[in-house]
Parts: sequence; structure tokens; C-alpha cells
Amino acid sequence: YVASESRSNYPSTFLSLSSLFNMDYINLKFFETAIQLGKMNIAQDSQLLKYIEDNKVTRFLKDRGYKAINITSGRRIGKKNRIADLEIKCDQISEVVSVLIRYSLYYPFEKHLNLVGNSVRQQTLCLMDRLSEIANRQSPKFIFGHLLVPVTEFLFGPNGENVVHEVSKKAYLGQLIFTNKKIMTMVDKILEQSDSQPIIIIQSDHGPGFPYVPPNVAMPPDDDIEFKRNRMRNLSAYLLPGKDNEMVYQTISNVNTFRVIFNLYFNAGYKLLEDKSYFSYGLGHTEEIDPYVD
Repeated sequence: YVASESRSNYPSTFLSLSSLFNMDYINLKFFETAIQLGKMNIAQDSQLLKYIEDNKVTRFLKDRGYKAINITSGRRIGKKNRIADLEIKCDQISEVVSVLIRYSLYYPFEKHLNLVGNSVRQQTLCLMDRLSEIANRQSPKFIFGHLLVPVTEFLFGPNGENVVHEVSKKAYLGQLIFTNKKIMTMVDKILEQSDSQPIIIIQSDHGPGFPYVPPNVAMPPDDDIEFKRNRMRNLSAYLLPGKDNEMVYQTISNVNTFRVIFNLYFNAGYKLLEDKSYFSYGLGHTEEIDPYVD
């Protein structure tokens, strides 16, 4: 089931993953000061990471006998799960070391030689491969992996070729085509290797940031409504075996993903929340928008 009008609740990964894995909205007063897309202070940053790394969804499943497996790459968000039973690392260095290298005189050499850690390309391919390989482990298990494609750095052409990093719609489209191919292959492998029919969720934390991405890092004007709507639209695709897609609906948002699934498979009795999108791109200004209504 692909929700044709699905939406993210927030325009940033920090807030979106926090609300997804805790099945609830972030306190709006906290939100208005926290969501500055890369300008959060350390206290707010750490609190949101805590919500992601020790979350209600993982605890719910662990309480019911599931093993939690986290597959990580070199990004801080989604990199760690404090209550996971197994963490599989696709990078070779910690993010702290990675940041130090990035701002050192050595970085131009590491960027091309990758002597210290895996490249972002290697991490991405590793994460996709491990997601499918881990399917043959004994069930029940809950596996989470956070991919950074097709957005962020543009490192793959449509057939996976190594492309020169550039910010353009052409680069985005090429990486999107490759990502689609890899994900379809990954899903086929998961289905082949699973010892029981798996639940699969493929979901984005928010929509694209074009054209306000590096090197075009200017703040979007407040009247750029199209950008705001695109930022809040997302992909939500579900494979829910044996349930005929009961309870899933076109306008579902991330905050209700696990409420629906836990109700379907565990009779959890969660009340579905109203699906809302809260946009903020700056200091203190938050607005509720509908990404599909003019």
C-alpha cells in the first residue's frame, strides 16, 4: 500500500524520527525553539536524539519478544539505538572523528582516498545490502536502517556510477533512479530470505529541500508555499501481510505509522492522532500547513 497523500509531521529528520518512533507529536513550545534546521542548541539536540535512541516503538516490540537490530552509517541521526540488541556498523569511524577530519587540512585527501573510514557511497551500499542480508536471522526481529539517498550528497548516477558531486535536479533524478532500483532489489531479497512474511515499511522523514540546499543555503522566503508543501510531502509505502491493508489510508502521516501497525498485529488499541504537518524554517516561527491543499 502506497499512501498517495502521505505527509511528514515535521520538516527535519530530528523531529520526524522522534515523533515516528514515539508515536506522538513533539511539544510545540519545545518545537518552536528547537526546529532551526541545523541551528538547534546542544540541549535540544541531545533531547531529540534521546527520543530517537531510546524510543517507545522499540520498547513495545522488545517487550513482546522481538530482537531490535539497528544498521548504522556515519550520520548522527539514526546512528544509535541505546536499547538495540545488535548494532551493525557500515562506517569505520565515529561521527566525532569524522567531523574533526572534515574540518582538518587532511580532509581533501580523505575525501578521495578514504584511508580512515568508508566513503558515503560505501556506507550507503553497505546499509542496503545488510538490510536484506539480515532478513535470514531468526524471527521475530525489528530492523531499522536510515538511508541518506536520494538527498544530501549526490554520489550515484542512475546505474550506480560514481558521479561528481553537484547540486542539481539532474543529479537528484539520477540518484533517485538508482535508489529505486536498489530498494526494489533489497525488498526482493528480504522476501526471499525471511523465514516468515515480513512487515516492510519504506518511508521518508520529510520531503526535498530544493532549491535551498548547499551551496544555495539562503533561507526560503516566507511566501514560497510550493517549497513548504513539497517539504512536508513524503513517501510512505507498506507491506502488511495478512491484513489486506486494513486501517491504512491515503493521508496517513508518520506519527500514526506504528499506531496503525500495532493495532493491526497486536490489537494495541492506540487511538489514531489527527494527521498534521508543522512547518518551520527559521527562528521561532511555526505554522501548520496542509501540503495538498491550496
